[in-house]
Amino acid sequence: FFSQDFNASTVVTDYANDLNPTSGMFNALTTTAATSPPVTVSITNGALRFNRTAIGTIFAYRNFAFDVKPNFVQLKMDFEASGNVVGTQTPVFNVFVGSAFSSASTGMASAYASRFGIVAEATPGDFRISTVDNIGGAPLTAVFSGKQTLTFVVNNSGVDQTYTAPNGSTETVGNGKMDVWIGQTKGINDFSLKF
Repeated sequence: FFSQDFNASTVVTDYANDLNPTSGMFNALTTTAATSPPVTVSITNGALRFNRTAIGTIFAYRNFAFDVKPNFVQLKMDFEASGNVVGTQTPVFNVFVGSAFSSASTGMASAYASRFGIVAEATPGDFRISTVDNIGGAPLTAVFSGKQTLTFVVNNSGVDQTYTAPNGSTETVGNGKMDVWIGQTKGINDFSLKF
């Protein structure tokens, strides 16, 4: 449904179209012109880069019009932190699975099923994954660094589901639960979805 490696152009606005997005476009994303510094946005070395040096909003979202709402979703993205400035926002970035997102909603006002947060650590390049929603405690992963593939699995199907994990194993995620993988490490396991 959506795939992008950011190699086609170095112009940020080439990757967004609110009315007619292709399978490689967001509906909208933060641009430097849409914010005042401290946020700048660029395409650097085939990656979408958000540079925030103080508190400021960043977003990228894509809505889909499905005939039948999906209830078992897997989302993958590469992520790398660099030059962390602690205190500019916690979490640094939230990743939502849901519907009806807009730049005004910041995710919270949308109909989201689940989300996780990426939390910057004091050491530049270090980050953790957090569940954000404090449903029975909010797990926080170990510290990771470097470029990592994040895999977010959300199950709202009514039954437990199995999937092939990034490490090649067959994993089960319970109904109403989510898993988050950082590279080949499962950081969040069977955490309850927000309903």
